[in-house]
Amino acid sequence: MEAIHNRENNLNFVRFVAATIVVFGHGQAISGLLQTQIFGGSVAVIGVMTFFTISGYLITDSWERNPSLWVFFANRCLRIFPALVVVTILTAVILGPMVTSVSTRDYFSNPNFLYFFRNIWLYSTYFLPGLFEHNPIPFAVNGSLWSLAPEFLCYMIVAAIGLASARLRPYAFVTLLLLLVGLNFYYPSYKGTQIVYYATDVFQASAVMIFFMIGAVIRLFRIPLNFFVAVALLVVYFFVPKTISYHLTLSLNWIVLSYFVLSLGMLSTPILNNWGKPGDFSYGIYLYAFPIQQTIYWFTDGKISAHWLIVVSFLLSLLCAIGSWHLVESQFLKLKPKRRLSVQPMDDAATSIANQNVNRVAG
Repeated sequence: MEAIHNRENNLNFVRFVAATIVVFGHGQAISGLLQTQIFGGSVAVIGVMTFFTISGYLITDSWERNPSLWVFFANRCLRIFPALVVVTILTAVILGPMVTSVSTRDYFSNPNFLYFFRNIWLYSTYFLPGLFEHNPIPFAVNGSLWSLAPEFLCYMIVAAIGLASARLRPYAFVTLLLLLVGLNFYYPSYKGTQIVYYATDVFQASAVMIFFMIGAVIRLFRIPLNFFVAVALLVVYFFVPKTISYHLTLSLNWIVLSYFVLSLGMLSTPILNNWGKPGDFSYGIYLYAFPIQQTIYWFTDGKISAHWLIVVSFLLSLLCAIGSWHLVESQFLKLKPKRRLSVQPMDDAATSIANQNVNRVAG
């Protein structure tokens, strides 16, 4: 089967939009404003959920086409870590000394300087000595990095389930999805302290992992993706009173957003289906935007308006993303190992269950 992400579709465009709305939401927050709310969450989080939905769909498809642990994790690591290592080093070694409120000697001798490099192995560490102390989001150098650990955890789950019995795999994903749903249903009634594992809020991670699992389930069960159905669901969603039931509203948020994202992404729209030809800049935008926005706000002493902060930071982030893609990301992706010639599809059981042609879209 041809790789989905190599076909002419809108997925690169949708990811670019997701990165853009993350920039938009974070720009509002860094300016001290409330973020725009949509689908029951802040716009920046919706961008992250969009990434997770697409990732769940594509990563599951990747394992399905080539169920090799070595190839699978080599490809995932070559995509995530090179750009992450570079942005971490540039932030700590170049940006930090330029904008810190402490002396250069104190900056480099502070333990937080070395701690910041834990971001390289996905242990979210937000602080550098003397940075952004008086910004509306104080001290946080790169607030976008928290999502990378849950993302990589999802990769490990795909591989672990992929090694299980072929008949059990689809049901394993559904079971895990239901467990995550139950956890999110329970969260509003939880009165205890914040639950953190590997520097990641467990509830926050579970909220985005749901979207990864929905994307995986849609792929495994070959659920047809029809853009007109997605638009109809979207219209119904906005007309449904959000006060009828918390659980129903939350479920609609998950289903409608995920289905709409994938239906739009799998379309092949002129111009949009060639969006990734110059390069895939969405990851670079996501990595660089937050520290750029914090720096702009600090440099202007908070006098820049939210909309100008968003515009300027987006353009600078795009420039960094272009450089990251051409100088770092695409170079490491050339090292991806060869695919195995013989492939046993992951979703044989799901095929018999769903009995659908994969991803037929309207248009």
